[in-house]
Amino acid sequence: MLGLGCFVDNEYLDLYCSLINDNRATKREKFKTQSHHIIPKCCFSCLKLPIDDSSENKVNLLYSKHILAHYYLCLCSDSTNKQLKYKLENSFLHLVSGDANNKKRIENYEVDEFEQFQEIYEEWKSLNSSLKLGKSSWNKGLTKSTDARVAKYSKPRNFSKEHNKNLSKAIKEYFKTHVAPAKGRKLSDEAKRKLSEAHKGKYYMPKDPEAHSKKMSENSKRYWETHPERIKALIEYNKSRVISEETRRKIALGQKRQEVVMIDDDGNVIHNFISIKDAARYFNITNCAVSWRIKKRKEIEPGRYLAFKQDTDVRK
Repeated sequence: MLGLGCFVDNEYLDLYCSLINDNRATKREKFKTQSHHIIPKCCFSCLKLPIDDSSENKVNLLYSKHILAHYYLCLCSDSTNKQLKYKLENSFLHLVSGDANNKKRIENYEVDEFEQFQEIYEEWKSLNSSLKLGKSSWNKGLTKSTDARVAKYSKPRNFSKEHNKNLSKAIKEYFKTHVAPAKGRKLSDEAKRKLSEAHKGKYYMPKDPEAHSKKMSENSKRYWETHPERIKALIEYNKSRVISEETRRKIALGQKRQEVVMIDDDGNVIHNFISIKDAARYFNITNCAVSWRIKKRKEIEPGRYLAFKQDTDVRK
């Protein structure tokens, strides 16, 4: 191992070699052992060499011993080879917690901790196996040639930098001249009629606007209660935000307000509102609910309806 230049001669390398030699004769046991590469696979990838998958480079280890082996490897690896050290640490953290993003440093682990993982591993493997009983494998029934072909194309493909550059260039050139098939296309009257018929009767608003509004309000309240720091950040942002008079004028011109009135069954005006938003604020409902009631002529109160003031012909 020292000849590869990936490891340093220290006490952890000696402990690793002793662990491997003690388990040379260990046989594979279901739900207990795992196969371990004596010279890690990541070592070959860092040196750009083919991985040695021979039986001479493999040993069966109990799960707790497998963790211990990777622990020793991390502590005897060459610290100047950052790529190798990163990969070894990821392998170790994945075995310990199932998460390579675990923030706990390797130096903070104790060797005595690893024994507890053996029982957990055996219980998990046994449970996982029982859940799969009676379920067939995804590749069951495939011929050997088909199975090999699927496996071949399932492997990630590593394109060269030159290939990726050419691919990016080709895509950019394509979209420079590509025109969407429907762009500039004029529809016939028959096509327009069919499109109109297809969309008739479709309802794109909530069936119960008030219930929908209440649910959205509860969700929003729950969100802000769990993220108080975002409220503070938003308040600070609004304090520092300055809107010029020109911007305010443009906003005012862009808003096309429609006056809303509340009428009775006879069409008599009961109340005037300067906008949909004003009516929504008055009845404590959403703008969407106001628009829906105007469109569907739904009662806002017993015998009371909402309508746009500009609609002089209000049907009962």
